[in-house]
Amino acid sequence: LSGQSVRLSSNGPVACLVSRPFAAPTTGRLTVSVWLRVADAARQPPLRLALEGKIQGRDYYRFGPVGLPPAPSQHADPISTEWGQYVVQIDDLPLEGMTAMRVRFDLMGPGEVWIDDVQVYSLAFNRTEMVELSKLIALADVKLKQREIGDCLHLLEGYWPRFLEENVPLTAGATQPETARAKPPESRPKPSERTGWYNRLLPDALRF
Repeated sequence: LSGQSVRLSSNGPVACLVSRPFAAPTTGRLTVSVWLRVADAARQPPLRLALEGKIQGRDYYRFGPVGLPPAPSQHADPISTEWGQYVVQIDDLPLEGMTAMRVRFDLMGPGEVWIDDVQVYSLAFNRTEMVELSKLIALADVKLKQREIGDCLHLLEGYWPRFLEENVPLTAGATQPETARAKPPESRPKPSERTGWYNRLLPDALRF
């Protein structure tokens, strides 16, 4: 969905909006970004942002609640009358055997919500992860400049550097869901080309 909002509503029964199936990512990570709004902030819809699929013939379903919490003891981000971005990130998807993956919006009871600009990222990092990656890069750079080659190689042979080398091609970088918008955009700019996997992952504010 992009460029045209969809109104999802229900008078009581569960209502669902489901994407077409797509190939499961090989990274084991998937991030869904969506822009939502409601007509009345006092009437929060019981909405789930979900992923579904099949793993070895069994149903796979993961979700993040927004709007009305599933239970009084649980938390869900409220939806505003103004367009706002909501993100669900799953970083432990099965690496093999996943098929028929779909994005779902499940309205679990009475309510209504407007949905727009759904984006799916197979390799995206949140702010905390980006900061930790920048620290690792900075430390490796210091070790290299100090000619502590063994320590530098030890850092670069860790999990994250190997993960990035395997999953971030030279022609495309990992992304972050964009947040600095008051409403969904009509189009998105193409990411600029960057050299080196660490520069292709770090936003301008973190690059050095």
